[in-house]
Amino acid sequence: MKRRIVYCLFIINFFPRANLFSQQISFKQITYNTDRDFISFLDITKDPLGFMWLSSFKSGIYRYDGTSFVNYIHNDTNSNSLATDYAECIYADAAGIIWIGYFNAGMDRFDPISNQFTHFRYQPGNRDGIPNDTVTAITEDHEGNLIIGTHGGLALYNKKSGKFTRYTHSGKDPLSLSDNHVRAVYVDKQGTIWAGCGSPFLEDGEGQKDGGLNRFNPIHGNFTRYMHDPDNTNSIETNKIRCLFEDSKGNFWVGSSLD
Repeated sequence: MKRRIVYCLFIINFFPRANLFSQQISFKQITYNTDRDFISFLDITKDPLGFMWLSSFKSGIYRYDGTSFVNYIHNDTNSNSLATDYAECIYADAAGIIWIGYFNAGMDRFDPISNQFTHFRYQPGNRDGIPNDTVTAITEDHEGNLIIGTHGGLALYNKKSGKFTRYTHSGKDPLSLSDNHVRAVYVDKQGTIWAGCGSPFLEDGEGQKDGGLNRFNPIHGNFTRYMHDPDNTNSIETNKIRCLFEDSKGNFWVGSSLD
């Protein structure tokens, strides 16, 4: 018998009052019938047609049209399905193509019109391919290239050439990426590419000081690092960067995990 599960998904409505400094907020719970006991959403994006897409932990991806869900899952007998059901991140580009990053299964390109999946997997020795099979963050720059965070460094994917350009950490080069565990990517209003590094899980081979925030210099192909300095109260709080955002006033927000 199917059970009705309340997802961790909410629509927030703001109702302005006479007092401009206060707002009444209401939450609308979105429900969905499923046999699963629990579903954890990991990422969310909106495509140009207004559909919401959600990635999940071990439950595939979901499309929500404001009324109902469509669930896409992996099928061992169908190569035209998700690479795996552990979808770490999801991104809808300007053309409406859905990009899905997986834990240990690479990245997928999904065209909702043709219903076709294209799989990208790490191939040792292929310098033009994706640098790692764990893809944790995806966004798009102002030229339409994908910016991809992986557990093997940062990658820029040129959709026209179909090639990846890799950027990785080098202990001998202070202008290289500060760490190969890229957990967040962001493109600000000026077109600057930012990469937040550092896994909070020490079992990933991370040390307490590994990670950092990186600003990409596309002319020279190198990075400016912003690292935690215990002797500088104006440095970032920790090196485990998890999320990035620029607000309407141009302030840049950096979310991190505590060591």
